[in-house]
Amino acid sequence: MRQNTYKWLCDRETRNRDRSDDLVEIRRQGLVLKLERLAFDDYAAVDIGYVATEQPFTVTPRDTSHGRSERVMNFLVVLSGRAEGRLADGRYFILDKDWGVLSDFYGGTITVDVHPGEPLRSFGAALPIRQAVQVFKDEDNSTAIEDFVKKRNFLRSFRMTPATIQIVNNAANCSLTGALRRLFLEGAALQLFALIFAQDSVNPVTGDKAVTSVVAHKKAVMEAADLLLADLENPPSLVTLASQVGLSARKLNAGSRELYGCTLFELLARHRLEVAKCALEADPSLPIKIVASKVGYSHDSNFIAAFKKQFGLTPSQHAKIFTR
Repeated sequence: MRQNTYKWLCDRETRNRDRSDDLVEIRRQGLVLKLERLAFDDYAAVDIGYVATEQPFTVTPRDTSHGRSERVMNFLVVLSGRAEGRLADGRYFILDKDWGVLSDFYGGTITVDVHPGEPLRSFGAALPIRQAVQVFKDEDNSTAIEDFVKKRNFLRSFRMTPATIQIVNNAANCSLTGALRRLFLEGAALQLFALIFAQDSVNPVTGDKAVTSVVAHKKAVMEAADLLLADLENPPSLVTLASQVGLSARKLNAGSRELYGCTLFELLARHRLEVAKCALEADPSLPIKIVASKVGYSHDSNFIAAFKKQFGLTPSQHAKIFTR
């Protein structure tokens, strides 16, 4: 393998047990590289990368289908730095803070050339085209999406808007671990796919049909919230919830903001801490590790920090109040 090339197989088995993801890190003179991949159920994946190099360097993601034979669409954006990419057929694209790229990368491997002296932070996601049509089936631009993804070997640049930049920054800087991290990043990926598609969409149609559907929409969101909070240790994914209640993931999160003032991810996080608080009040002798595990935290430190942020006291301090 050449010194200036690192070929990363997306299905590489370097699983970190605590974080339930694939993580590849390389540090040597003149190069720092970190690539993380998280898969969601059997339908999608998120890729987060960082490359700092003193010499020209090429990253070659492979197996963009993440092990599946069906067609998969991928988007790739950068938070900092600049790179040029090439498809197997020679077509060229630019990645910088103003432009991202969407493609099915049909027909083979892509290469991304990283500029030396400009650390590249990237964020990308993969979604089977069949699943994309299903996820966004009730969106106002669903017909346009279906027509678009019928094309093979498509390559489209899209502009980075303030909304997409904010979501990417939040996702790339996410410090959560375990199920909460996966749920947060899954939601971010789906929101970004929706915003990318929306750049070509027309204004939503309004009218009586939209008005009469409001009640049904709220009921679906409430049902999804109940399903999500029923299993704090292993909550279902956003796509699973959306499928169960008949809404797209985007509309599900939007409805949650309207009803609860937060996304479903935030609702789950708050509810977990409320359950933990009640458990400590009922039995102050419970070990913190047990309480954290019961509400879905794999790391005590994350649980303690989140608890203190929400209630102003650590779990131990709160339990002490109720110790007789």
